[in-house]
Amino acid sequence: MDDEDDLRECVREYFLRKKYNVFEAKNGAAALKMIKKIRNCDYIISDIRMPGIGGQELYKRILAEFPNLADKILFITGDTINNNTIDFLKTNSCPFLLKPFTFDELENHLQKISA
Repeated sequence: MDDEDDLRECVREYFLRKKYNVFEAKNGAAALKMIKKIRNCDYIISDIRMPGIGGQELYKRILAEFPNLADKILFITGDTINNNTIDFLKTNSCPFLLKPFTFDELENHLQKISA
């Protein structure tokens, strides 16, 4: 999930070509609705800074409501100067990837989740 349409669509198309089932959301609220419906997934790729429910709040809600999914989250962010974001990334066990990134980097980080 990402509020940046171009990035979200590009990542979606990449994984569809690799034959993944892909569900996308523009923000954390839409993502929570989707997660409540599907109840399970291999990965959750989430931006940290989004309007409404951002990545940090989404993580807290997933941890509380779907703890089995909390270790399947990969955060992506371009927000590397905000102390709140930096502290959040340092204090949870989820891997993260800085924007911009390559698809090789994205897949390498997802493999860490699968390991």
